[in-house]
Amino acid sequence: MNKDKKFLSVLEPLKFGDYRLLVIGQMISTLGDSFYLMALPWLIFNNNRDASSLGYISMFFGITSILGIVIGGLFTDKFGPCKLMIISDVSRTILLGLMTLVGASGNFSFAALCIIVSFLGLFTGVFRPAYFSITPNILPAENLQGGNALNQISMQIAGFIGPSLAGFIINYFTIVGALTFDSFSFVISFIALAFVRVKEDNKTTKKEENKSIKQHKEEKRQSLWNFLCLTRYVLVLFFIFACVNLVWTGLMEVALPTYIIKVLKLNAKDNGFIITASSIGALVGAFFSSYMSKNKNRVLIALVLGILQGILIVLIPILGDIYWGILLAHLVLFGICNGLANVVLITRVQQGIPIYLMGKVMSVMQFAMLSMVPLSGILAGFICKVFGPELMFFLSGFGLIASFSLGIVVPSVYKVSDLD
Repeated sequence: MNKDKKFLSVLEPLKFGDYRLLVIGQMISTLGDSFYLMALPWLIFNNNRDASSLGYISMFFGITSILGIVIGGLFTDKFGPCKLMIISDVSRTILLGLMTLVGASGNFSFAALCIIVSFLGLFTGVFRPAYFSITPNILPAENLQGGNALNQISMQIAGFIGPSLAGFIINYFTIVGALTFDSFSFVISFIALAFVRVKEDNKTTKKEENKSIKQHKEEKRQSLWNFLCLTRYVLVLFFIFACVNLVWTGLMEVALPTYIIKVLKLNAKDNGFIITASSIGALVGAFFSSYMSKNKNRVLIALVLGILQGILIVLIPILGDIYWGILLAHLVLFGICNGLANVVLITRVQQGIPIYLMGKVMSVMQFAMLSMVPLSGILAGFICKVFGPELMFFLSGFGLIASFSLGIVVPSVYKVSDLD
């Protein structure tokens, strides 16, 4: 009976209608993103391009994402996260349609692809601060970690289905079909968002207002600068996020597909199964994170799991050389660590932010994360081309170990009794 109650408590955020619409729309959009991420390497390699071209694509996407994050941070709190998300989704629908035309044309243009991806990065950047701001705006504070867990679960379900389905379509049909699906997924997302109603700051409940006052020790509103200066753990976490993303993008978007396609010589279907394995693990990790909202050591556990992720990444090329099937189970474990750590650390940041600063602080967080993406992509492309993707796994793994170890040596990062 207690197990049933615990399971139902995980689903409690779904009783809020606006949150249900958000989850449904973003789940379908994430499913479409899997098709894009699967199709892009094959579009590049099938047109006689190498890993360095994939690195350039990642670099252009990352640079414009940074600009988009700045724009999103400036306007999320002013116009509301929902409006920014809708504008981003409509724009990305059009851009994916253009990319589909590029893929379908007989004369492949790498320059045209770079321009389209650059604008995709821009609107993805605008979307990110709004997305990370919207959940605290539509859920009560006590349901925030549960909501973040369900966000992660829904996206990992899409990530579980998406790569395998996309790999099947690419392998037996066309890359164009995969890109077309991604375009339509954004249509469904912005339709769902059109019906979401976000609460205004001046409509926050008395309980939430009192909690904000207690947390920040003052009744008047703080500036963004004052908040960041007075909240050390947020700055440390932002630094960790930046370091993680310095290795993460190049690892997942350049090194892993290069290793699967060029070293293991697997087809798109097998590639999909391998990516799916990580998503299965992340789904499990996100599910269990919802049970940890009252655990005093939850942030410390998340940091330790981040270090374990680094160790697992170092082992990927070793296990892949033995038998790629072993790699599937290995990536499931990696995904569990990743899913749980993501939910707990993002919630740790959100719980200490006043609602009126949510968009701006989330923008700073996303800037810290994505400012490393261009460098990560171009470095990964160079390393994979000159030394092979195996070196990238070792560098990425040790980078994650060092980054999460920083959080452990700063007690304010994982002491969360003040938020319980």
